[in-house]
Amino acid sequence: MAAVLVEFICPLCSGPGIWAYPSAIIRCPYCTRWLTVKDVHNPAKLDPESEQLILF
Repeated sequence: MAAVLVEFICPLCSGPGIWAYPSAIIRCPYCTRWLTVKDVHNPAKLDPESEQLILF
């Protein structure tokens, strides 16, 4: 299975999305709630090798 990134958007405060691997535990910078992939409903997914992630 290929690795994917999941967009974590806080369900409590709807803070901006943070892209991370599904195994990550993310702390919302606005409400300081800890999020796991189980907290994210209908997560957007992105291939980490996608050209959208290439930074210049």
